Amino acid sequence: MVIINHLDLLRDNTSWMRGNFNLADIIAVYLGTNLLIFGDLPLSPNSNPIQVVLGSVVIVIILLTAIKLYPLWQNKPLKLALILVVSIFTVIISKYINLDWTTIIGALVAIGILSLSAYSLYYLIVNTKCDRWLYLICLIFSLPLPLLVMDIINQGQSSTAPRYLIPLQLGILIAVAYTLGSKLNSQQSKFWQLIIIALLVLGTFSNIRNLSLSPFYQKGRNINNPAIAKIINQSNCALVIVESTEAMDAISLAYSLKPEVKYKIITPQENLYLYLNQFAHVFLLKPTTQLKQRLNQDSRIKSQQVYKSPVFSVNEFPLDLWTIEQAKNQD
Repeated sequence: MVIINHLDLLRDNTSWMRGNFNLADIIAVYLGTNLLIFGDLPLSPNSNPIQVVLGSVVIVIILLTAIKLYPLWQNKPLKLALILVVSIFTVIISKYINLDWTTIIGALVAIGILSLSAYSLYYLIVNTKCDRWLYLICLIFSLPLPLLVMDIINQGQSSTAPRYLIPLQLGILIAVAYTLGSKLNSQQSKFWQLIIIALLVLGTFSNIRNLSLSPFYQKGRNINNPAIAKIINQSNCALVIVESTEAMDAISLAYSLKPEVKYKIITPQENLYLYLNQFAHVFLLKPTTQLKQRLNQDSRIKSQQVYKSPVFSVNEFPLDLWTIEQAKNQD
C-alpha cells in the first residue's frame, strides 16, 4: 500500500534504471565485478576502467585462440604469421586503452583473473555431476541474465547495480575455490600454489591500498567528492549553493567539507547576488542548465566552472562545481 501511494516517488528514485543503455558498458561492469572478487586492479588515474576490461577480454580471446591454433599449424611461415597477427592486434588494443606501466600491470592481472575464472567454470562443468555445476550456473545467471534482457528491451541499466551481481560473484568464487582445491592434489600443484599466493598478494595489496581510500566501484558520481571538497576547503568563508533537485549530492559531499563551510539550498528564482557580499567564496554544486542560463543573463554575476567530473559513458551526468563572483563592472 505504501508503494502504491508513492508511485511517483518510486519512479523518481529509480530513474537511474531507465535510459543510458550501453551494452558494452554493461558487459564491462559484469566482467569488472568478476575481477573485484579477488581485489582491486592497479590502474592509472588517467585510464578508463571500462576500456581496460573490454581490452583485456579481447586480448584473452585472441591469446586463447592463438594457443588453440598454434599446434595445428605445421607450416612454420603460418605460425610466424599467426604470431605477427596476434602481436598487431595486441598493439592496437593497447593503444585503445592508453596503456602506461601501471595500467599494463593492471591489465595483465585482469587477463589472469578472467582466464582463471573462465577455466574454473570449464573445469567445474567437466569434472562434476550435472546437478552440481548446473546449480552453480543457475546461481551465477539467475539475476544478471533476466535483468540484462529487460535492459535490452527497455534500453535501461538496472543490471549494472552491484547489489544484483552478488550471486554472480559468489558463483565465480565457488568455482575458483573448487578448481584451486582440486588442483593442489595434481601433478602441477606448485603452479597452482603460486596462483593462490598471487591471489593472496592481490587481496592484501587491495586491503592496504583501500585503508584510506573509497574505491570507485563503491561510489557512483560521488567518487568525485574528495576532489570537489579539496577545492572548497582551500577557500575561506565559503558558501556552497545547491538547488533542491540536486540536494542529495550535497548531503554526501558535506562529510568531506570543513565544519565552517556553509550550505544553502535555493529556490529556482532566488537572487544569488545577495550572497556575494556575505561570503568570500560562493560555489554552485551541479547547477542546472536553467540556473546557468539565468546567471549568464545577470550582468552583475560572473560564473566559472572549476571542476568537472570525468565520465565513463557518453550518457552519464557529470558532477561539476562552479564559482560565482561579482562582475568587475560591479566592484
